[in-house]
Amino acid sequence: MRDQKPKALFEYYMTKARITYGIIGIVLIILPFGMPDYYLHLMVMAGISSIMALSLGLLVGYLGLVSFCQAAFYGIGAYTSALLTLHLHLSFWLALPVSSLVATFFGVIIGYPSLKTKGPYFSIITLGFGQIMSLIFVNWVGLTRGSQGMSGIPSPGALVFPLLGTVSFKAKIPYLFLVLLILAVTFFFIRKLLSSHLGRSLMAIRENEILAEAVGIRAMKYKLMAFMISTFFAGLAGSLYAHYFRFISPVSFTVIQSFETLINVIFGGAGLLIGPIVGSTVLTIISEGLRMASEYRNTVYALILLLVILFLPAGIAGELKDRLPIRRQSKGDT
Repeated sequence: MRDQKPKALFEYYMTKARITYGIIGIVLIILPFGMPDYYLHLMVMAGISSIMALSLGLLVGYLGLVSFCQAAFYGIGAYTSALLTLHLHLSFWLALPVSSLVATFFGVIIGYPSLKTKGPYFSIITLGFGQIMSLIFVNWVGLTRGSQGMSGIPSPGALVFPLLGTVSFKAKIPYLFLVLLILAVTFFFIRKLLSSHLGRSLMAIRENEILAEAVGIRAMKYKLMAFMISTFFAGLAGSLYAHYFRFISPVSFTVIQSFETLINVIFGGAGLLIGPIVGSTVLTIISEGLRMASEYRNTVYALILLLVILFLPAGIAGELKDRLPIRRQSKGDT
């Protein structure tokens, strides 16, 4: 009987999660139709920001590593995709995975030496790499066009779908669905990864790396794998960003962007997979809403973050999870 109760609870929560995801999916499919372009734009930006935050959340929440160079891989993905489509005339659908693989390649180059360090030294190295890449984006004018930026980046080519016919991704609604699809793939991929041996190994390393190695977990191998996955999805987000705006410049890929992504993760809840999505969505809306009061925008933004850190240390999603009645009831039963 004792063995059946945890199993029944697990099945109950899994069923509840599937229903919740299904409802969210239906809402996201229906909601965009009839919405003004401005709100569609916000949803696209929230989706791209969520992919970025999920990529960093894998390191922060489940490995205990704080990286300050996520915007560098974001920029590598964006510039690679732009160069491939502008100069080599590759299709977006081919440039998208290639740009992610290029970002992953640079992730291996910086990840292998930096992950050998302990404590804050990893964060310092990633901060340095992020700053170096920011300078490269500005000063390598022959490749990136420097501060003038790269314009004329093509939008994704049209695709033919059964029943739907030809779909052009120049329009906001199709592009939004593309971003949401990739966000869903990112979410469920990382979710599956965390429930695998790799995910359990990462959390063991987070808790006590020395003990994890003592029981046979190859810490360096698993940390590097997680870092590569993180950089892959950051590059993916960068490609989506480039082909949505069709213009990129070094301003979008500074260390400040890395800090903002980290804030999205912490704001939503670093220890929950849904946390980075919640944080990115809420802060995207708040950030846009404060543009009308530009002189007070940064002050209000900083005040909101300070209040969340002080009174909601687990993030918005973390606090909501702890306050759910069903959650408290299950704790009382056990």
